[in-house]
Amino acid sequence: MKQQRIWAARAARFVLFMAVLGLVLVSLNEAMMLRHRDGMSRKYYSFPKGTFDVVLLGSSLMMYDVLPADLYEQYGITSYNLATGNQSLGLSYYLAKEVIERDHPELIVLDCSRASVEEDTTKTSFIHYVTDVMPFFSRNRLAMISDLAEEGERNALRFPLIAYHSRWQDMEVVDENVYIKEGLYGARIMASSNEVVPFEKPVYVENAMTPAGRDYIERTIRLCKETDTNLLLVSLPIPGENEFLDQDEYNRRWSLTKEVGELADAEGVEYIGYIGREEELGIDRTADVFDGEHLNRWGAAKFTRLIGDHMQKKYGLADRRGTGGICDRIEKDLQEYPVYRMQACLRNASSLRRIAETLREDAHEKPVPEALVLLALNGTFDPENMGEKNAQRMMDIGLKQNLHEWTGHGWLAVIDGGKVVYESDPEKHGTADFTDETEGTAGELRYRVTSGVLDEETGEVGSGASIKVNRLEYTLPEKGLYCAVFNKETGKLLESCQIELESDYMRVEHLAP
Repeated sequence: MKQQRIWAARAARFVLFMAVLGLVLVSLNEAMMLRHRDGMSRKYYSFPKGTFDVVLLGSSLMMYDVLPADLYEQYGITSYNLATGNQSLGLSYYLAKEVIERDHPELIVLDCSRASVEEDTTKTSFIHYVTDVMPFFSRNRLAMISDLAEEGERNALRFPLIAYHSRWQDMEVVDENVYIKEGLYGARIMASSNEVVPFEKPVYVENAMTPAGRDYIERTIRLCKETDTNLLLVSLPIPGENEFLDQDEYNRRWSLTKEVGELADAEGVEYIGYIGREEELGIDRTADVFDGEHLNRWGAAKFTRLIGDHMQKKYGLADRRGTGGICDRIEKDLQEYPVYRMQACLRNASSLRRIAETLREDAHEKPVPEALVLLALNGTFDPENMGEKNAQRMMDIGLKQNLHEWTGHGWLAVIDGGKVVYESDPEKHGTADFTDETEGTAGELRYRVTSGVLDEETGEVGSGASIKVNRLEYTLPEKGLYCAVFNKETGKLLESCQIELESDYMRVEHLAP
């Protein structure tokens, strides 16, 4: 009897050990999972089941073009954007299964743009964008891997610890901007506007839709019919020439309008082909486009209004604003949305022009009240690099000085909640070359900003700058125009960067937060 108790105790300890080991391995797997700005947003799973009336699926076109926060603000539509970079229609199909089981949304909007892409299997990294975010034991996750991945890649997808056991050094680089995307409910936003040239008149291509594309669209249609879920198929606009598509591929994408439309008619579901209708949609190729394939924040706002208006009228989606419950949480997130949007645009800026375009909107035209913007010059402006256009962009954010004509070392500015509360002025100093400083408080922040350094022996002014907030420094010894943006209500740094003075387009070097 005593021996039996000993064996029973050993067995219990073994079971407990294995259970703890299992939990540790699952936790390690989750810690090693890919967190990438083009991946799916984890925040979706933090909401109770049944929260979202609309779920958006598809590739990066959907991720950039439709903004869930705008849908709620303007129409009261609860939605989440689960689009990912290069999301295949196979991935979209399994995600449709996942969201129907979890939310049973009133409507799924599926981007069919990749129906022209030939792919028997999906590239492993693109599968990681989705599977690494889904619950570890999700049956749809496992089915997705078994169906779509190459055989030799499946175990690494099932157990991310295998794939990422050596990615410790990569985690900070890949992971740093993910929470911003989560604050945008899965969307990505860019503030850069680049003029693009439209493609040549498209030529119809027979059989533009691949067998795999057709198969997964048909499977998604059957799934939605079986579960009584509305499905809207779309092909999203492609405003102009870009590095991702040549004319032949554009012809194929445009030809999908006919082929997907015929399939949708035969199946009795709705399809809208937006590609090739950019003028009709009011998309400005000089102001609303990020890179030719994707819309920027202004183009996305336009397109979101268009598709949101259609969704509400066609499908009778409820206006959830002010209804309490989980919508209180969504409305609280919406209050923080302008901050996330501003931060996303600043983090993705690669030049002074893009920084200025963000600040024009968020620190001048429609100011973010919570934002404190601090600018300080270390060096002198090159009139060629700080040309008239760049100088005008800076003045467009509310500044008074023409920096194209600025010759001194000392220049700084402070913008609090969209209002310029301080800017260097040569008239105040009576000279073109001077040192300047200002300090103050804003919400949770105490700041001191300086520009220019005085040589005590020679009396000459040289290069130098400091942005110090709550005793922390946000500049480097290297020359540059430094920018630091904070949420003054929380004290949190949104972005800090160095804008290179000698680069012909004043390239942005993002500094570690």
